[in-house]
Amino acid sequence: MRFKKMICMVLPALMMVLFLGACTKSFSYTFHVETGDQIKIQLDTSEGYQLSQEEGTFTVSKEDTDILMGVFLTEEMYGQYLAALDVDEVEILAEAEHNGCAYTFYRFTGEDHVEHNYVCWVTGSSTGVLIAGVEEQQAVEAAFERLTFSVES
Repeated sequence: MRFKKMICMVLPALMMVLFLGACTKSFSYTFHVETGDQIKIQLDTSEGYQLSQEEGTFTVSKEDTDILMGVFLTEEMYGQYLAALDVDEVEILAEAEHNGCAYTFYRFTGEDHVEHNYVCWVTGSSTGVLIAGVEEQQAVEAAFERLTFSVES
């Protein structure tokens, strides 16, 4: 009787934990960057999104198509990227904060291609991130919305 009572109490809690765990899927990497920071990049991997890394850069892909590629920036490099946005080929699309990152989202129109890129500053860090969008604007924005940035100690 006591065992049956315990099962009745534990089973609903166990089911709730399993249910909540199944709702959100994510994957992350923590990078030790040249600024001295440890930056965690986390991606909501539901709907087939994937996060990979190679030699300190990261890539967000979906269905074997690369959508975003990111590299880390020092404060000096970050400033240079922001200054370089003041040209005719660049249209600023948004400036805001999202999931631990203050960003400038822009469109660069070259002679033979269009890019949708983000220049981000990770909140509470000494590190910037350049995220190059290599697909259409809607796909780039959808992938970026799934990213979270944080400083690890």
